[in-house]
Formats: sequence, structure tokens, C-alpha cells
Amino acid sequence: MKVAAVIPARMQSVRLPGKPLRLINGVPMIVRVVKRAMTCPGVGRVIVATDSEEIKRVVEAGGGEAWMTSPDHRSGSDRVAEVAEKLSEDLILNLQGDVPLLPASTVAELIQFAVQCKELTVATAVIPLQHEGDIVNPNIVKVVGTRSGRALYFSRFPIPYRSGDPLNLNADRHSSRVCHGYYKHIGIYVYSRKFLLQFVRLEPAPLELSESLEQLRTLEHGYPLYLVKVTEDSIGVDTPEDLSAAEVLAAAQEGTFKY
Repeated sequence: MKVAAVIPARMQSVRLPGKPLRLINGVPMIVRVVKRAMTCPGVGRVIVATDSEEIKRVVEAGGGEAWMTSPDHRSGSDRVAEVAEKLSEDLILNLQGDVPLLPASTVAELIQFAVQCKELTVATAVIPLQHEGDIVNPNIVKVVGTRSGRALYFSRFPIPYRSGDPLNLNADRHSSRVCHGYYKHIGIYVYSRKFLLQFVRLEPAPLELSESLEQLRTLEHGYPLYLVKVTEDSIGVDTPEDLSAAEVLAAAQEGTFKY
């Protein structure tokens, strides 16, 4: 099966304006994401989907491919789907443009699952979440699933509730108390192209709107969403503090990753 990675990118971030073009060790964030994606096993083509001429110029100057898309899309998935309509690849990988240190292993594990899943709709990555400060953080999405690996629910609230070992919901974000049985959702998706084009035509659903989590639309409309347990976490950049942390990590990896 052929795989295309599509990276939606726009300039209108509220918490970090101009986020895709923010420099991390001298390299624009979106260029780092593109270069990482290009090194991932199984990915045949990498395309940035944007509504910004500036982002397009920067990506192309960095050796990447970028397509202009409509400025009216409600979400990144809609932007990805606009590109996917013109592609022939069987699988569409939706990568976030704010994950500059994306582990290649995460992408490889997702693709491996997708290729082997005969009835694939969409699959996404999860990893155990252990520190109380992370579990109660609404910016870190939690997920629960079935024994067979299908998602039951995603929430910004800590799920599941554990009556025998309750969390301190007011815990500081730096609380390192270890808690077990929680999973973090990593916002990377691999779709069958057919389902992606179907998904973006579904009406947004009440739980999706309540949690502000687009992936709940799949579940509310009755479609399976598969969970793939991965071995390496991904760090998203949403705030100036995240940007500083990414800068430190990128500097530490300077000898391994050259852009």
C-alpha cells in the first residue's frame, strides 16, 4: 500500500502566533516536521497543506512540497482531505505541523498496523500516561479503549475514574505522583483515503463540540477508530514554553538529526 503524509499548517495559532515558522535551532518548525516525515519508513510522499503563501515559500525553500488549500476549512482534517482528493495513495497520514521532534518509530508502528488492518477506517497512536500532573492537564487528551484496541472515548478530563486510587484534580502540572491505567492520545492519524473523504462530510457531533476533540466525530457516528500503542512519545508545541522545551531537545539531538 502506498502512503502519503499530509501536514496541515496555518498561521492563526492563538497561543503561539505564526507557529509553523517559529525557529527551533535556526530551522522553521514546519520544515523540521517535513524533514522528519521524509525519514519515516513507509512514507512515500510528504505534502504540506496550507492557506499561507509564506508557509508554502518556506517549505519549498527547505526542499519540501506544499499545496495551497482553501482558507475556509474548519479543521486540519478538512485541509488534509482537500489534498487527499487529488492523490492516489491508499493511506493518508495526517501529521500535525507542531510536532517538530516526531519519532519515526511512531509513524512506522501506525503504518504497520494500517497495512495489516483489512477494515481500516482510521487509526491513531496512544502511549501510557503515568504522572498525575499530566493526567489532570486538560491540554493532554486521554483515551480509553476496548480489549481489542478500538477507542471507546477521548476526553480532556482524566479517564477512567479509579475509585480505589483517586486523582487530585487540583494537582500541580509538575506533580510526579505515579498513577497507572491511563493513556495519552498522540494526535497523529492514518486514514484509509476512502474513509477520510467520508469523515469530513459527516456532521460535527455534540460530544466532539463539547470536548473540542474532532476524533469523537468518528465514534459518535458509529465508526471504529483503532488505537495503536507506540513506544515513543511525541511532543507538541502549542505555547512559548513548549517552544523552549523543543529548542532544548533539538539541541540535544543536534548530532543525530541534521537539517
